[in-house]
Amino acid sequence: MKFSLRVLQLEVDNFDWDVTVNFDKNRGIVKKMPADLPFYYDSDTWVFGAVRSEVAVGTSIANLVGFAFQRNDAGQLLISPTTGLPINSTAYTNIGDRTPDFKIGIINSFTFFKNLSVAFNLDLRKGGAVFNGNEAMMVLTGTSTKTLDRLQPRIVDGVLADGLQNTATPTKNNITIVPYYRNDYYDGAFAEGDFIENVNWLRMRDITIGYRLPDKFIKRQKIVRSASIFVTGTDLFIITNYSGMDPNVNALNSSNSRGFGGSGIDYGAIPNPRGINFGIKAQF
Repeated sequence: MKFSLRVLQLEVDNFDWDVTVNFDKNRGIVKKMPADLPFYYDSDTWVFGAVRSEVAVGTSIANLVGFAFQRNDAGQLLISPTTGLPINSTAYTNIGDRTPDFKIGIINSFTFFKNLSVAFNLDLRKGGAVFNGNEAMMVLTGTSTKTLDRLQPRIVDGVLADGLQNTATPTKNNITIVPYYRNDYYDGAFAEGDFIENVNWLRMRDITIGYRLPDKFIKRQKIVRSASIFVTGTDLFIITNYSGMDPNVNALNSSNSRGFGGSGIDYGAIPNPRGINFGIKAQF
């Protein structure tokens, strides 16, 4: 569902103000697939671990899958009695839907004294999963702030997979681990779904300030009929709950990937830089 609404048009003496709002809310669910194709994944999106873009009947078209930890029938984490770490599953699990709840674009334009103009575009997004693969790699290599407490002993919350895990009295994990002395801790204590973030943002897509040269200056010559100067800034700021650099990322540069592709997979992707452009417009 998309619609555009002009919510304000104000003209008062030497001041004009125009506001347009664009609203976008889309949902895509896979209803049917060939009988011999139970699922479909985009291999180009398989850039970190087991995370990839994959769809099956009933999933969102923006579905992400990855490995998850095994749990008992009550949903409790299963812990290995040998390592004290969660037991990973080799079965792919849905870990996130990259589809935003909705997106809103707000376009404001102002004109002062017929010569000075200001226009800016605000972009608001509510919801949608982003996989922070950069953070996952930093945890794995010990460069994340999440690894600063590596000397602190801890017990992973869960129940032991000792044969009693699905009984009325499962054995609560009591194995103490010190990550500093366990090279496998950060590889085994975090699932890929732990790095899925539900993202909101408000960003300044662009802003342009322009000045139209007064006619009295233009009339002094016969070549140019009108002229204006402008400066444009793009991606100047973002307010977001995302812990990475920029949630508006795509892990792929390949044009072979269709649909959602690598969007929402933040691994080695470079965010859009802030941009400042200056220009002159002239009509002859």
